[in-house]
Amino acid sequence: MCLRALKQPVSACRLLAFTWDLFMSMALGLTLLAMAVPVGGELQPISIQYHGDNGSLPPPYRRSTSISVDVEGRGSLIRRHGYDLSDPARAFEADFVLSVDQRQAFARRVDELGAWKLRWKAQSRPPVGGPLVHLRLTSGERVIEVPAFPVASQQALAAELRAAVIALVPESVGAARERWEQGGDAE
Repeated sequence: MCLRALKQPVSACRLLAFTWDLFMSMALGLTLLAMAVPVGGELQPISIQYHGDNGSLPPPYRRSTSISVDVEGRGSLIRRHGYDLSDPARAFEADFVLSVDQRQAFARRVDELGAWKLRWKAQSRPPVGGPLVHLRLTSGERVIEVPAFPVASQQALAAELRAAVIALVPESVGAARERWEQGGDAE
């Protein structure tokens, strides 16, 4: 790069070479950064594990709901009556698939709520009895474990995240579950 024929002082030549190297390394860095950012602003997929129940009650009154969604969008809803995990008559199970748009909308919502940045804390003295809801979200190396009883300042956000997960279940699955709950055919 430094041409003595141009009769440039050596310091100017070094400055020019340094500037060129800096420009090229910056261009390479920006290229690598652009390659690392997903196209179209897509966020990394989130896997979801949700489990809620209405507390410690006699078997005829016990209800529990589990929702799971993997990073590919394959999900399942399991609703149980009682404690017997082996009795298929006491459980409603349905599978569903979320579209890429649904998964991205959920990931954006979790980001907008700032849930990844929060240090989740459980109440030091949680209530005894009553309903419990456990929620775990995983995206790559990031994990959110929403406590069943978060501190007061986090309760509204926890409720919003839980509602967003429940809203992912397709209406047709929800309707089939309701028919099953009422003693009708789930199909």
